[in-house]
Amino acid sequence: MRVTMAYVARKANVSHCTVSRVLNNKYRHKYTEATRQRVLQAADELSYRPNILARGLRKQASTFVGVLLPDLVNSFIPNLVQGIQDVCDSKDLSTVVYSTRLRPERLEKYVQLLIDKRVEGMIIYDPFHQLQERTLRRLQQHDIPVIAVLVDLCDGATTSIKIDQALGARLATEHLLSLGHRSILHLSAENADSHGRERYEGFLKAVQDYPHHIGTTMIEVDWSWDKAYEEISVLYGNARTDAPTAIFASSDATALGAIKALLEHGYRIPDDVSVVGFDDLPYAEMSYPGLTTIAQPKYPVGEHAMSLLLRMMHGQPVSPVLLEPQLILRQSTAAPPEQPLAKGRSAAT
Repeated sequence: MRVTMAYVARKANVSHCTVSRVLNNKYRHKYTEATRQRVLQAADELSYRPNILARGLRKQASTFVGVLLPDLVNSFIPNLVQGIQDVCDSKDLSTVVYSTRLRPERLEKYVQLLIDKRVEGMIIYDPFHQLQERTLRRLQQHDIPVIAVLVDLCDGATTSIKIDQALGARLATEHLLSLGHRSILHLSAENADSHGRERYEGFLKAVQDYPHHIGTTMIEVDWSWDKAYEEISVLYGNARTDAPTAIFASSDATALGAIKALLEHGYRIPDDVSVVGFDDLPYAEMSYPGLTTIAQPKYPVGEHAMSLLLRMMHGQPVSPVLLEPQLILRQSTAAPPEQPLAKGRSAAT
């Protein structure tokens, strides 16, 4: 429950009008210093925060919301922030954005700064679960609503908006199966974070649900372009006829690392090997061949997150949201070759 001026007035044993004058630092001649100190102490003890949203609407002034992100250089982030910002602009709201650089002490520092700035709400993306439960409790004590984006905070203690990672992996794998591939390699990030695990689980589910036997290989590459490049160089580096005809990579970066290694060893994409990525980052379309991938609704995540936060700021109930990714077809996938191929030979030769 939000602590109001009426609560502060009762605790300080003064009128509502006196509390308003003290907290807004107006009409100093109408109250004593002792009264001022009593009001400030009562407000502090009750963790009182003025309803900036209502005040802003009355004065047609901007209200601030805080956005905490792991970094500002990840290709996913700009579209996410733009979605948040566009909703804010339409509601005469302003944002305060901080990048934690994946440092827990920065996360704690910026949460306190946003509390001190008296933001009306926060949107937090914490991919490696660095936010501590006591910090979340502090936000709750200050009656600051929080929306988690892409991953849960503190075991689902807040409302979240996420993307169905497992569904995206299933779409990618089922696409390769529909083309006729029966030997598929998954470049996995299962051990990296929750998104990597969910994509790995979606891949397994698609394979297990397929009515015929599928030969699968899994190589852990984290989210690393370098690791993907090295592993594919080793696997496909020697002339062989039993290598997988398709690769589902857990990210666009690892998919492109795989493609570079394949091309260097004489394989053609997609004549010899098909490759699917995940994320649909800008370079997926700019690569050659264009990368078939799973597009995450980056901008809508920001839009939905801000819309949910607005509802919470107005005291309205909200529910978690799970958005669906989409398969984007480009030139890196095709039917498997009719005959097993060693490196440097393709179905066209």
